[in-house]
Amino acid sequence: MATLKPFLGPTGGPMKVWLYGLINNYVGGGSFTEATDFKASFTGNYDYLGFKGSVTVALELKDRNASAPSGPCSITIMQNKDDSARYAVQGDKMVVTSSLNANPIEIYFYKGGSEFDKPTLPVVGSLGVRIGP
Repeated sequence: MATLKPFLGPTGGPMKVWLYGLINNYVGGGSFTEATDFKASFTGNYDYLGFKGSVTVALELKDRNASAPSGPCSITIMQNKDDSARYAVQGDKMVVTSSLNANPIEIYFYKGGSEFDKPTLPVVGSLGVRIGP
């Protein structure tokens, strides 16, 4: 139940980054620097409408228990890290509750890539990020 791979798209090779919300466009690229059952890390860059920066997303399931439906995790969004976050599997989504974000972040496989819904990002109108080939 609680491994990352069912919720992520491909993790090898160069990836594109899309932001959506008020905008819905390809904005940059990057790559997964780590992708295992219990830890995934992505780094990349975006450049859109005068907004430029780096995208850093990382998640580690600290309990390393593939049969657990929920448990402790750490999450990094941009350059901020929360080592006291919690994850829960809810159907085809992994939902992460963190002090870094006002809303829980939903992570799931979508359109051939990894979807991260509702992260707080310093980008105009952004409601989510999709990472994929």
